[in-house]
Amino acid sequence: MKLKAIVSFSLALFFVTSSSSAYAGSNITNIKEKIIVITDQIHEVEKRVQYKVSEDNAMNNFRNNYEISYNEEIPQDNFDAIVISWEKAESNMNILQNIISNGREVFVFGENLDSNKISKFTPSRITDQAREKESKEEMNEVINDKEESWNLIGYVDGEPKFFSNIQSYTYEGKKKALYEDVVLQEISQFGKDNAEDIASILSYGTDTIITSGYNLNSSLYRDDANGNSILRATLNADYILKRNTTEDQDPKYDYLYLRNNVELTSYSTVTSLETIDIDHSLKYPSSDNILDWGPDSTNNANGNSITVGLPWAVSWSFTPSNVSTDISVSGGQTSDSLHWSVYNEAFTGLRYSLGNPTRIQPGTAWASTGSLASINMDNSAKVKYGTTDYYLSIYKQIEYDY
Repeated sequence: MKLKAIVSFSLALFFVTSSSSAYAGSNITNIKEKIIVITDQIHEVEKRVQYKVSEDNAMNNFRNNYEISYNEEIPQDNFDAIVISWEKAESNMNILQNIISNGREVFVFGENLDSNKISKFTPSRITDQAREKESKEEMNEVINDKEESWNLIGYVDGEPKFFSNIQSYTYEGKKKALYEDVVLQEISQFGKDNAEDIASILSYGTDTIITSGYNLNSSLYRDDANGNSILRATLNADYILKRNTTEDQDPKYDYLYLRNNVELTSYSTVTSLETIDIDHSLKYPSSDNILDWGPDSTNNANGNSITVGLPWAVSWSFTPSNVSTDISVSGGQTSDSLHWSVYNEAFTGLRYSLGNPTRIQPGTAWASTGSLASINMDNSAKVKYGTTDYYLSIYKQIEYDY
């Protein structure tokens, strides 16, 4: 395929090289790669990405170290990753499927990228899970089953591994469409592995990980006075689903537990971190049963470590932040759902900003029937930029057919 009108310049970006990580973005080193943005509007996109003088030091530090090109068509070679809109990707599905199956990175952005759209790029991953799901749904009244949706998906090593929901606003606070400049910032900020972080969160037990996901993000961008899109706040989540077999003597149920790592971070002195809300709910509550959860409600965990204790001698600890952090828990085994609310409330009843960052790592254990384990993970946060409230949200249907 002949390349058309390629325009190149330097920009520092750090991209995923394997699976995404917990709390990514720290201790990142430069890796030279060639990224091609596929667009029919080369000059317009180039203008948006050519940043003016920015208040964001991180952007200033990396934008001079990475080669990025623009092209109207998808090339056959001479690239490490592709950034493409859903509208453009939909008409090049076969080409992108081949690129993804060969292990190259592809980042697709667009509104309402649901599970159906996500699976179109990796059709070979569709299994008999649909049959088992149909069987389990016949026995259950499925609840809390809202649709999973993103506006940026990254395919790495042949699988979708990078997920983001991005909100972008003008300096005056008006909602903007999602453009390539913000997409590139989001990938550069959160798309790089940190092996030390992954090792630390996997060290709490010897049970087998049956599925996991790292670097699920919901981010707020708001322009500075010069019109540059600046990252203001991000909600980041990871999940690890393990199966306990050492004490599984029940002929009907299998024992599973979810660890959900959540981090809320402000990147601006005028961004206040108001609340974090975390929900775990069984998708099939008529046949499956929650057994235990953690942490319990606690007040004023001011720099103190909190321990999560689950059945089968499973436990881990975390420190939310260096300021007072209140955690309120509701739900339980009767509803087969849990809700953790995280905030910073003084004895007077006044609420203040959470620490920056604030990390919460709840866990839920349950007994599952059949060979399809499923739990809904809903992480959300409220942040305030100036006087305006914004809501960040990450929703993931975690399923494993074994």
